Amino acid sequence: MNNTANFSFISAIGLIFLISNLLLIKIKWENAVMSGQLDRLNLENTKLQEINLKLNTEKYFLSSLSLNERIASEELQMVKAEPTIYLVRE
Repeated sequence: MNNTANFSFISAIGLIFLISNLLLIKIKWENAVMSGQLDRLNLENTKLQEINLKLNTEKYFLSSLSLNERIASEELQMVKAEPTIYLVRE
């Protein structure tokens, strides 16, 4: 009877050890997968930041006053108005 109890106890400990090792392997695999996903997302984030910088630069260029004045004069043949000076006599 004592041998059977010892065998059951050792078997239970072995089963617990096996299950914990399987869970550890599963966790390490999930960690590797998530690490790969994190690397991919960091790369994608860097690319999106570069695109954002290019678009912001283009936005500021296209909305600049000098560009608008050049388009108005060259493409629309608009002429810059001379300032009007008012003389006030007292």
